Amino acid sequence: MLGFSGVGKTLLLAGLFSRFRFGGPSGITMYTDDASERELERLIGRIQDTEDEYLPEATPLGDPRTWSFGIRVDVAHGRRADAFTVNYLDYAGEYAAALAGADGEMSDAFLAALRDTDILMGVLDGGDVRDVLLGDARPQTLVKVERLLRLLVRTDQRCVHLVISKWDALVDRDGRQLGLDEVVSRLEQASANFRDFRLNPRFSTLRIFPVSTFGRGFAKQAADGRMVKQPGARWNPLNVDFPLYCAIPDILAGDVAAMSANRSGRENHTTLTKERLAQVTVAVFELAGVLLKASGHGLLVAVPMSAILDRVRDALPRWFNRTGSPRFEGNAALARVLEHCYAKTAAFDGQWYVHPAAARGQGE
Repeated sequence: MLGFSGVGKTLLLAGLFSRFRFGGPSGITMYTDDASERELERLIGRIQDTEDEYLPEATPLGDPRTWSFGIRVDVAHGRRADAFTVNYLDYAGEYAAALAGADGEMSDAFLAALRDTDILMGVLDGGDVRDVLLGDARPQTLVKVERLLRLLVRTDQRCVHLVISKWDALVDRDGRQLGLDEVVSRLEQASANFRDFRLNPRFSTLRIFPVSTFGRGFAKQAADGRMVKQPGARWNPLNVDFPLYCAIPDILAGDVAAMSANRSGRENHTTLTKERLAQVTVAVFELAGVLLKASGHGLLVAVPMSAILDRVRDALPRWFNRTGSPRFEGNAALARVLEHCYAKTAAFDGQWYVHPAAARGQGE
């Protein structure tokens, strides 16, 4: 989550962990080490307690912290298996601001972690976005938004999306909740750079996630600008799970696209080594019966690339509720998570996906 100080990265972490604590109908749970578990449970407990004024403050300067979570699934008959691991980087937003050109110190650990991440999601502060849309923003606010977009353009990650935090704050002067299409369209009118960012062909499947880690009605902004929890309100984060659900199929699609870059006849070749292919992609190919052969020129894929994603989706149900070796159950767990991710991604795209400006008839 690439964002500046105050956008709510720590709250996003707490909301994400809270969403996957108990599994639900999917049986997908997140777990971590005992020390991190206790720390997160205390954080969640204090956030939920409306008699406690506490809300997480900006992460202080210091070395970034990586939170590591296992994604675990109940595969069959009470047995559990791990699908993969997710690492979430928490850091002082000043480091991202310094990278974007603001004054301040830079962290080598932050830069190294940024280079190594598989998924990058820029986080726009919903309060800043609202000020821009209503014409209340200082010039520096729009500069800050555009600097974040520039950071995303500069990166090499295959999977890049946007998160608009504090979505509950995106209301007009009459208190009407703004729609995502409306927010994006008005941002494009306010910032030609935002529109150019969205039209960049590299971001042809760019998703914009409207996320509220408070949920509606849990906290309100006081006259002094502080967020104040409302007595007796329930903490019910909105859409905090969609960034994770959509990222997994997008990583797979990115790997397939990279392998499709070099074609020869009916089969595709790639200069990528096995080590550079995402581990999840190799496992998914195995699930779908897609054969990968190592050669002196890289990897030979014995299935046309255009058919791989369809074969993956078709193969997933066959892996449920099977028994066998730990390796087999690990694949079944991955299959269960992927099926859920594909379903959630389709649901998100059906409700929220905003097509680029040109596709909406707003081309130059």
